[in-house]
Amino acid sequence: MDTKKLTKQVQLKRWAEILRERTESGQTIKAWCLENEIHEKTYYYWQRKLRETVCKELTNNTPATFLEIKPIETLPGYSARSAESTNQLKVEVGSIRITADSTYPPSQLAALLRELVRSC
Repeated sequence: MDTKKLTKQVQLKRWAEILRERTESGQTIKAWCLENEIHEKTYYYWQRKLRETVCKELTNNTPATFLEIKPIETLPGYSARSAESTNQLKVEVGSIRITADSTYPPSQLAALLRELVRSC
């Protein structure tokens, strides 16, 4: 891996951490930037660059793949009562099973599902 590419990855990772910190703080972007002495335009620049990178990766690396999704009623061992009481999303592809409850971060679930699709 070349140095330029590695440097960019380190930058993007740091920017993602900063954006995550701001989101988890619950503050507005303006208030958080003021408190952390980061110019708002810089914050928005980082945000734009991260989004562009993610979109580029998704369009370049994700082949058009379709997976059959069976209604949960057809899965072995399904019980409407157990599915409703646990409030969980269950995905099963081959021998891989993913179970996530409603507290699982949607962005992480999306990344996990992308990796699942790539591995099929």
